[in-house]
Amino acid sequence: MSFLFQTRRPGLSPNPRLSQRFFSSLTSQQHRANRAIIWSCIAGSVAVFGAWNYSMGAWGPGSAGMSSRSSPRGTVVSSWSTTRVRKYLDDNFTLKVSDFDTGRYWTLLGSAISHISFYHILGNMFSLHAFGSYCSVVIPPAALATLLAGSAIGGGISWLYHQKTSGSGRNVRAMGASGMVMGLGSAAACLMPQARVLLFAVVPVPLWILVPAYFVYDAYYLNAVDSRVAHAGHIGGSIFGVVYYALVLRRFGGILGPRRF
Repeated sequence: MSFLFQTRRPGLSPNPRLSQRFFSSLTSQQHRANRAIIWSCIAGSVAVFGAWNYSMGAWGPGSAGMSSRSSPRGTVVSSWSTTRVRKYLDDNFTLKVSDFDTGRYWTLLGSAISHISFYHILGNMFSLHAFGSYCSVVIPPAALATLLAGSAIGGGISWLYHQKTSGSGRNVRAMGASGMVMGLGSAAACLMPQARVLLFAVVPVPLWILVPAYFVYDAYYLNAVDSRVAHAGHIGGSIFGVVYYALVLRRFGGILGPRRF
């Protein structure tokens, strides 16, 4: 996802019609629970990010007990402990086609809070917070948690299906919160289509334009052989977000919900 920032606090739109339509009936306790859910996802992602980078060599070459090996990322400094951490992360926090053959279904969720690149986690966490801030003022904690988990699972299943049907190989791994973010963003766009975010912290864009545009972008590059982005995961997360809104969240307002003005 791109860098996204809220243009204003949710629920404080200068448009009174919009404010009435999305008047929050949540209690202060529910608001706190929703913030805790969003920040827990961010904290978990940061923790796994730190573990990945530790496992890939936090110390310089020549340290006691260290050995080095070449990899596509360059020289990776490793020790017995970092190798064990890296294997644990690879087994539990990356998504692979073989995971379903071995019954490791939890990687659908573990991979959704897994990042290695600093810019990958930075973009996803800003987007998660931006979209989550809008959803968290409208929907209760149980619905928010279900939306996040369902988007992650939906994105993972979509990516696995695409890998199997496209013959991309069984050695490819996927990780990142983008599927979860796209599901959250799609639900936010359905709940608050006129809400705006700042794209790259500069350009204000309403959600009803931003989210569909990103979906079209992912669909266009879905089968690009030179892309390292899991576009199928983004699409799966988006579809879950829209379906979950239509089936469950519409009662809280939005494009299909009851109008309050």
